[in-house]
Amino acid sequence: MQLYAFKSKTPLGIGREHGEEFRDSIRELAEARVELLCKEPQFGTKSDIFELALAHLPILKSYDKPLFEELMGISEGSGISEAEAVIVNHYTDMRDITGCTAVYVPTENGPLLGQTWDIDISALKHARLFQIGDTYVFTSVGCLGVAGFNTQGLGLCINNLNSTDARVGLLWPALIRRILRESSAQTSRDLILDAPIGGGRHFAVADLTNLYAIEASSTRQKVICDNPDNTYWHTNHCLDSEIGEVCKIRQGSSTFERYEQAEKHIKSNPPKNLNDLWGLLAEVSLDPAKVEGRIVTCGALAMNLKTQEWRACQGPVKLSSRARVPY
Repeated sequence: MQLYAFKSKTPLGIGREHGEEFRDSIRELAEARVELLCKEPQFGTKSDIFELALAHLPILKSYDKPLFEELMGISEGSGISEAEAVIVNHYTDMRDITGCTAVYVPTENGPLLGQTWDIDISALKHARLFQIGDTYVFTSVGCLGVAGFNTQGLGLCINNLNSTDARVGLLWPALIRRILRESSAQTSRDLILDAPIGGGRHFAVADLTNLYAIEASSTRQKVICDNPDNTYWHTNHCLDSEIGEVCKIRQGSSTFERYEQAEKHIKSNPPKNLNDLWGLLAEVSLDPAKVEGRIVTCGALAMNLKTQEWRACQGPVKLSSRARVPY
């Protein structure tokens, strides 16, 4: 996957550059996601969807004004409405249908962290890797961030959890970007636990010495793993029973199959380097040519937090892609 480095320095400028550079792709993705939301039975009209989307903006502005300005810049640069910009970012929490497999591996040459990004097939060609200052953000066009790492050795991956207590809250991609300003997994953990989250999500945040895995809904947050010495993986069901009380597994989800597939791979062939982790992510990828339904792997990211090597791709993971460093 090609890395796009922003030239602009201000939040509004970065957003406008983002919107202008990827205008057609952003508009296409926004249209697809609005159309998908219109098919959901919990929504009435398109006006209802836009009204709900706009209700999230005051929370973002209060939580982090620079990220609010960047989102407004994306809207301006691409020509989509502010409501559509929210939907492009917060679609998974508004609709609660997505996947992802996240894996953390401690190795002698530095901790590894990676994930697949499994979502509706309409996002397949829109995954990107952006450089914003010293931060490397895996995302889709128009979205502030899905996962990433920075040059201080902090990395973050996520999985969606389908919570039953969802509410209007912070756009989760904004929380991703806020965390990636940090250099410590401990301070990142605290940010997650204190954030006004709107829906369910699992976070795996790590630096060179610590790992924190957190399951969260809008009303409950819990650290479920803080052992950086063991391999850890997570898909889209709760491992903690307390968080599981306010989350559900959508019909047709492959979460248990992917979890067991990752576990089997890790036990029989423990990853020792970035190539091995990439191979594991390839094994749990949902290839649109091989799976039924619309949920497919639309991209992936793997990183070594010590060496700063990374791999990223658009679409399901292919073993032929090469590792790169960000400088």
